Amino acid sequence: MVTELDLSCDICFEPYYSTSVGSEDRRPTVVCTNGHTCCFRCAGRISTCFSCRRPCLDTPIVNVALIGIVDSKARLYLLRYNGWL
Repeated sequence: MVTELDLSCDICFEPYYSTSVGSEDRRPTVVCTNGHTCCFRCAGRISTCFSCRRPCLDTPIVNVALIGIVDSKARLYLLRYNGWL
């Protein structure tokens, strides 16, 4: 089961979002060749992967699969909040 912790940045612990919110870009972003992910904001601040210590990619890649999970969880929350589930 996916928990809130699973949908948060491993560096700053803020929740992921599927789009930029104001000046905060919290989209999940792949930072190394091993596929480790943190938020876009934190990805711009590191030069080595926080998990495996490999060099970061020159251009971080937005994790589209994880964005889909974030969006699905947000829709499920809204359905439950509105009493539709």
